[in-house]
Amino acid sequence: MKAKRFIAGLIACSGMFTGMGLTLPSSTYAATNTATASLSQDPKADEYTVISNAVTENYFLDSTNSKPLAFFTPKNPNGSEDPFPVRLRITTSHLDVGTRKASRWQMFREVTKEPKSVINLSPNYMVGNGETKEYIVVVRPGKLTYLNANKLTGIEGKITGTITIDYIKFKDEEPAAKK
Repeated sequence: MKAKRFIAGLIACSGMFTGMGLTLPSSTYAATNTATASLSQDPKADEYTVISNAVTENYFLDSTNSKPLAFFTPKNPNGSEDPFPVRLRITTSHLDVGTRKASRWQMFREVTKEPKSVINLSPNYMVGNGETKEYIVVVRPGKLTYLNANKLTGIEGKITGTITIDYIKFKDEEPAAKK
């Protein structure tokens, strides 16, 4: 009896969603959509121009515990309060672990200090041995932002490298007026 009620509720909810013009994600749309790549995917250097540097920091990861790195408070280069893109470049040293991904990275924005509350700004980025990876992430001005990283291998040794976060402008963007 409970199963019938559950199924009836599920059908009613899906009817409400489609009746309101909402659609649920489908793999068919994702496979046929030809729109440009999302901002969190690998950028192409000819699509943007670096305006200035926000943070450059050397780091080391020596355990599988998460480690916050590269703290900064973004400032929109055009002076507005609108969210804007930054380029994140991560370089890593080489550890003897074959082709496995050696580290995991994710960008967060602080919402409140007490109690501490954060929002994910990006998916997990996996960076392999000796790789340099670049990603584009949209950030909000005036909010403390940072990377969280951890080593994915259990072998001895540190992963070292450099984190660079740059303010960028897409080449096809119209220049925004200062507010």
